[in-house]
Amino acid sequence: MSGDVMSVGPAAGDGAAGNDYAGLWKRFGELTGDFERPHVLRDPLSTPICDLADLAQTIRNVAADDFAVAARALDVTTEGNRRAELKARVMDRPPEPGEELVPWARRLFHGLPFSVMLNGAERWHEPLARAAAEFFTPAREQFGIPQHSYRISLFIGDYGFTPSGVHQDVGRAERVFHFNAGPGRKLFHSWPVEDFRRLTGRRRPSFDPEPLVEHARTHALDPGDLMLLNVAWYHVGQSDEPAATVGLEMSKLDAGTVLREAAADAVKGLLEARPDPVGDPAFVPEPVDYADLGWADLPDAGLAPWLADAVEARTARMRSNLGFASAPAPLPRTDEQAVRAGAVRSARPFPLVLRDVPARPGRPEHTELYARGVRLRVPRSAADLIRELDAGEPLEPGGRSDLAVRLATALVRLRALDLLGEE
Repeated sequence: MSGDVMSVGPAAGDGAAGNDYAGLWKRFGELTGDFERPHVLRDPLSTPICDLADLAQTIRNVAADDFAVAARALDVTTEGNRRAELKARVMDRPPEPGEELVPWARRLFHGLPFSVMLNGAERWHEPLARAAAEFFTPAREQFGIPQHSYRISLFIGDYGFTPSGVHQDVGRAERVFHFNAGPGRKLFHSWPVEDFRRLTGRRRPSFDPEPLVEHARTHALDPGDLMLLNVAWYHVGQSDEPAATVGLEMSKLDAGTVLREAAADAVKGLLEARPDPVGDPAFVPEPVDYADLGWADLPDAGLAPWLADAVEARTARMRSNLGFASAPAPLPRTDEQAVRAGAVRSARPFPLVLRDVPARPGRPEHTELYARGVRLRVPRSAADLIRELDAGEPLEPGGRSDLAVRLATALVRLRALDLLGEE
């Protein structure tokens, strides 16, 4: 069974350098029953989200990052089989500068069918993160933060059916836009939950998609196409020729999830500032009463005000990264002298978020700055400077103060400010 497909060109009003994301969001909503059914738009973007060179650079950036961080986000197979050494192979031998993805993969995997999948790609490619943030603007305007969160995933290869089989994504309400960057075609097969369970008699994933495909809603993505997938349906991707698709994932968070994540953030922050009573690295027993929490110096305020403050902090953190799950990998070095001699500008569309924190027992009042998902404590006297930086106009820190230079240097390193004149 073929799925619904609409052929459209760039939306009216699109310029050569931009896309009408509000119009795109509206069309998808109308054509999918408010984002319930899968649907493909043919080549709808006047400016692509990314190209294959961007994705090759993303792999290079992953390889340059800390192995433990990158390996958690990376999944690699050949002939449908996962082996630990494949991740190391990708990170040790990423594409050479200027090398295209397909020749690189043929060289790296000796011509075998392969898959390279990456979660949280917003950490490793800044232009892709900014393009995706613009793409999600209509969603943020409707749902707001923290109700919506976002993530970018990459799916690269000619792996046939997705190694995870026919499955559904559970745990939160989620929809995914898939953009095909090329060079080949990719198929998606999907089944409403009741159809899959009627066909298979079970709820578990199926690793034998072939008999089910004739009953699926099948959508073909050519390079440049954009598809909405409801991942609560059972689904499986199929890449019989090399293709690279970008998954633009959006999740609707319930209040309990936000509260749990906020509380975890707050507890983590508290504990990082306290010496742990079980602190001896030697593998020897230490007499500790784990129920005695005096060492943690927990706040004296009641639980409800403490949790409300934690949710406000979590929301500010998410807003500063426009809902993306992963903060960008910081620049390995930032030349303070270059910042002093140059000009900076906010890394649009990402905002700088200020939060005045009132005093409570054991904690003086202070000001927090959230930048690309990272919290910084700043003097209150810096608030006007930060508002100027957030306005989007070029600013020369060297003409202000040493504090302005230090703050701007830190924000350039976090990718919350751009140092003008540098790539």
